[in-house]
Amino acid sequence: MRLRCILLLIPLGACTQSAGVSGRWIGPLTATPPNSACPETRGIAQIKANALIFAPDEGTWTLTGTLDPSGTVTATRTRPGADKKPYTTRLAATLTPQALTGTYTTPTCAYAVQLSPR
Repeated sequence: MRLRCILLLIPLGACTQSAGVSGRWIGPLTATPPNSACPETRGIAQIKANALIFAPDEGTWTLTGTLDPSGTVTATRTRPGADKKPYTTRLAATLTPQALTGTYTTPTCAYAVQLSPR
């Protein structure tokens, strides 16, 4: 009987906070540490079917990524820079019902991400 109860509980572990999440999150990106070469800006994230589009600077550059079942958000974009070297940007964040928070990095700047659902 005890084994049967344990086997019935195992599928419940697959239910997570990110299952079926969709929507839009908007908020500030703040340079860390503050730096005049990295001005504060706004970011927008949209999630649908665990796929993510993240647009720092309100859409001038977009990253694509994923939302995993634990609420971890990752997105990356790499393109050749003006110097022909790879220009890679990354978003590493966590999604909760109240916010999407984390770090957005470029080759020259790092930003604290604090987005709220809209």
